Amino acid sequence: MADGARLRRTYRYRIYPTVRQRSAIEAQLGFACQLYNAALEQRRYAWRGRHQPVSLYEQFRELTDVRAASMGPANMSCCAMRDPLRRLDRAFAAFFRRVKAGVKPGYPRFRSVRRYDSLTWDSGWGFRDGRLALQGIGHVKVKWHRTLPGSALVRTVMVRRVAGRWYVCFSLQLSQSPQVAAAGRPAVGSISASSTLPPSPPGSRLPARAPTERRCGSCALPTGGSAVARRARIGGKRRDFFWPVTMRAFGTSGATMPTS
Repeated sequence: MADGARLRRTYRYRIYPTVRQRSAIEAQLGFACQLYNAALEQRRYAWRGRHQPVSLYEQFRELTDVRAASMGPANMSCCAMRDPLRRLDRAFAAFFRRVKAGVKPGYPRFRSVRRYDSLTWDSGWGFRDGRLALQGIGHVKVKWHRTLPGSALVRTVMVRRVAGRWYVCFSLQLSQSPQVAAAGRPAVGSISASSTLPPSPPGSRLPARAPTERRCGSCALPTGGSAVARRARIGGKRRDFFWPVTMRAFGTSGATMPTS
């Protein structure tokens, strides 16, 4: 990796929105889901009826009319409204890439408002008194369990709902660490099939995966509780298990930058 290379990392923090802020976030998520489905329907109708594709920037121009008509939640930023359109454009790009590769394409599908759980801002956000300020939502309390790197450039901010909890993810652009190519130590970027992880501490045990949800029409009885919440808890335990293993791997190599 050459000098001056840039790295992309994501820092995730727990946020605690108030009742009013939670309602505002859910309203913006619901409207973003409507924009996603409407844009998908427009692309399908344009191709099936006239055999004409609809580009991302054409839908951006139509979004101007939507904002002029005061549709959607009050004070919702333009970048937040553009996020579902960008997401749909990436879905179609992946669809055509799979078609070209000759694999199962998987045409983009309509989204349910109950499963549309994230929204991204590239502007219209900021920090004030240790809180995250989002346009149309307010100043949201953040649990800063670690500080953001001072030299990092925040590219996007994503608010996400996971099993009833709310998180914010900062996508950062960082400079390459000069310690990656330390003399006499290998650089760690990925683990090949021939590599081995350091031994686990005595008595440590990898948490088992959470049980999957009951399929529709299955006769199996539900195990009780939210399967999504159980998977989130088990996922956290698995990350806590791999953290000391990762630190030992970085301690014996030239890459000393911690992982997220």
